[in-house]
Amino acid sequence: MRDSRDAFTLLEVLMATFIVASVMMVVSYVFWQSLSIWEKGDRRLKMCQNARYGTDVMNREIRAAFISESNSCLFFKGDESILTFISVRQKANMKGEYDLCELKYFLKGSHLRRTVKSHLDCRPGEGGSTAILASGILELVFSYHGGKKWHNSWDSTMGTPDDMGDDALPKMVKIRLKSQDEGGKENPLVLSSIIHILGSG
Repeated sequence: MRDSRDAFTLLEVLMATFIVASVMMVVSYVFWQSLSIWEKGDRRLKMCQNARYGTDVMNREIRAAFISESNSCLFFKGDESILTFISVRQKANMKGEYDLCELKYFLKGSHLRRTVKSHLDCRPGEGGSTAILASGILELVFSYHGGKKWHNSWDSTMGTPDDMGDDALPKMVKIRLKSQDEGGKENPLVLSSIIHILGSG
């Protein structure tokens, strides 16, 4: 016959149950906190990658902007929300060969859009194929530096804001992007970039 002293008392069983439940609650809390932190970091990373891709593409193409005083079809026009210009780009599958194309960046809804027109004409901003460059963008702001100060707009066909008789590219273009995650759970992320244009002299 088993000695009653070998059995657990009701109090011991209750204490063991309480301890196990407490440990499980702590483990669950730590797990859910870790998951929440990981999800937050993942959302922030996606926001950053999304906006960074858009700014990287614009940086590369704006840096190669091109105009010609003898050809009014080659221009650089922009305000705070839309930028249209001619850029030099490498021909597809043709190493070392380049061509001119018209590019346009603008925000529609929450999408940063990019229009490319390969066949140049004297109808700026018309035609071409448009694709989404980045999503979840709340704000897109351009500003232009002529060598003396920043301006809200630029039109190379009308001279420059600093000298109306001088057709020229801006020295620098500043891009400001405000990005939001898909569910709107995170605070908006603001990225700013300053591009030095190669052909501005």
